Amino acid sequence: MNTGIVVLNYNDAVSTSTLVDSISGYASISHIAVIDNCSTDASMEILTKKYEGSEKVSVLSSGKNGGYSFGNNYGARFLIKEFGADVIFIANPDVLFEESLITSIVGTFEKHKEYGVLTGVMVRPDGKVDAAPYRNMFSYAHDLGDCFITVRRLVYEKRRYEVDYTVPVMDVEVVQGSFFAITREAFEKTGGLDENIFLYYEELILAKKLKMAGYKSGLITNRTYLHNHSVSIRRSMKNIKIWKAVLHSKYYYQKNYNNANALQMLLLRACGAFSLFEKLIIEVLRKML
Repeated sequence: MNTGIVVLNYNDAVSTSTLVDSISGYASISHIAVIDNCSTDASMEILTKKYEGSEKVSVLSSGKNGGYSFGNNYGARFLIKEFGADVIFIANPDVLFEESLITSIVGTFEKHKEYGVLTGVMVRPDGKVDAAPYRNMFSYAHDLGDCFITVRRLVYEKRRYEVDYTVPVMDVEVVQGSFFAITREAFEKTGGLDENIFLYYEELILAKKLKMAGYKSGLITNRTYLHNHSVSIRRSMKNIKIWKAVLHSKYYYQKNYNNANALQMLLLRACGAFSLFEKLIIEVLRKML
């Protein structure tokens, strides 16, 4: 199988080049596509100069900052068209992984055609398994409760998603968007990531589309990858701006993929507005203290 990996960069040439340099020698990766999502710093120039003349690394501009889905789809389509990629890996710049993860995922795809998406177990910088190496589909009740800090911190942030190490591949509903692989067939049948959202909920929507197309999502339980959570995002976006992006994606997901009715959407938007006001107050208090 031909493999390609998309690394989406936005104002973080250091993390991007660290990842690319660490994997450029992996024989199991046919080509690496670094997509600059119209950075506002010198990232494009730095990365272009660094990998100029490389046969394995292509540095491209997405042409506009259309968000996570747009940029990664751009890279995936490039790898399919130019290099005939059969498996496309999507990797945030703030992840690191060994080559065994790539070979395990490709081998699983070859043996189990029912999977459209696969990933490894996500670990934190301290080496411990992340509390959410995968997720379940978000219900309407979940997204409603998530608007309130008390519910989010006492219920959702305390929840752990346990990995079943007794099986080599664990069926899950949603893989994390920080690192995963999708087959060319699954990408083309689902249309890839939904480009109507800028940030967040991309993996949830993809999981819905995969399920409707008859594919399963899986977690390789004996392979891991390191994720330094949201380094790039938090460098370039303030907390309030991040939460606005979350709310927009939350509304879109519930309306278009969870069939929320008009009354439910009205209530969700009202709770979302309250949560935004709540966060603004907290930010003001933090600056005062």
